[in-house]
Amino acid sequence: MRISGVYRKAGNYRNGMDQKVDFSKYEKANANISGKYQLSKTSTLKADVLIDEGWNIGYPALPMDVAYAKARVAALSFKNNPQNGIISELEAKVYANSIRHAMDDTKRPVVPIHMDMPGWSDTQGAFVQTQLKSAGKHTFNLKLDSYHNRVKADMTMYPANSAPMYMLTWPVNHQTVSGLYAQDQISLNDKSRIDLKLRIDAAFSKVSDKMGQDQFAVLGYDVAKVKTGILKNFSTGYTHYLNSEFSLYASAGYNERNPTTSERFGFYLFNRMDNHDYIGNPDLKNEQALNAELNLIYSVHNLSFKISGFTSYLQHYILGKTQSDLSVMTIGASGVRAYVNIPSARINGAESNINYQFANHHLSFNNTLKLLYGKDNNNNPLPLIA
Repeated sequence: MRISGVYRKAGNYRNGMDQKVDFSKYEKANANISGKYQLSKTSTLKADVLIDEGWNIGYPALPMDVAYAKARVAALSFKNNPQNGIISELEAKVYANSIRHAMDDTKRPVVPIHMDMPGWSDTQGAFVQTQLKSAGKHTFNLKLDSYHNRVKADMTMYPANSAPMYMLTWPVNHQTVSGLYAQDQISLNDKSRIDLKLRIDAAFSKVSDKMGQDQFAVLGYDVAKVKTGILKNFSTGYTHYLNSEFSLYASAGYNERNPTTSERFGFYLFNRMDNHDYIGNPDLKNEQALNAELNLIYSVHNLSFKISGFTSYLQHYILGKTQSDLSVMTIGASGVRAYVNIPSARINGAESNINYQFANHHLSFNNTLKLLYGKDNNNNPLPLIA
């Protein structure tokens, strides 16, 4: 068994000019309890519980701080490495977590309108994954998993000499995703290998509270019905060891992405990056991407580096578009944007990474360079691309 805990309290930090940065302090504590029991020579049972508490967490770049952030995480896992049969490794896990979070502006000296913004998230899930013993040149990995997530976030504004105003920024919505993953590693010879990967997910989501349904009805959406969809992902990769120092890895695949909760059901969520309020779109289609990547990897003694180039062609790309007929909710915001699907987008990029270890591996030097270049179907630059 292992029990550990941390308590931290940090005051406002100072910048490079030795100036105090207001609203940058925080306080937090957490505790972790972990226990493992050996059932037999080949199997173990493990339990984990994590309790994390944070409060008075400052955010200098935002108009609000965090009054509290609480997490409760628990998991129970079983591992087995059978000596006989076709299975070489087996792992099963059940888990649950609960997150509570509240934005707060009561510590700010000048607040145009006081408001509270709490949020909740509860998730339960399980998975079973296994690796089969090699059959000739093939090594198979299988995984079956499922989770259910329930979230809610709201906002109450208290204008002077007026009644409080209430709004759901995340209406109560449920999402259930169940998936099957399979991988086949094919060893062609001592210098080359092929990886084949396939994953299929079934996704279900719905807004369950009447007020959230009414909010989106104002914008012309019907979110009372259950949304269902199938996500398909598959890829293939090829690894070739040129010699003892150089290896080459190339991959290509097709991926689909479900819209996030904010992209689908967010209601006037402020994005500090572009100073806009964002509204979700329950009718968004899944993003579909064709990806390709090429990597050259070098490793010898204490030095390693990797150079990679990649490209993605995305259909139904999701981004925020300005809605000139809607008024902002956040004071000082530049406008309102709603998530939409555009016909397509392309993102190209390159990355290099160098790692050097010295002083008998006690110190290391690491350098990373990355370039991303994105354009939409009209050849305009994609927003929020670093």
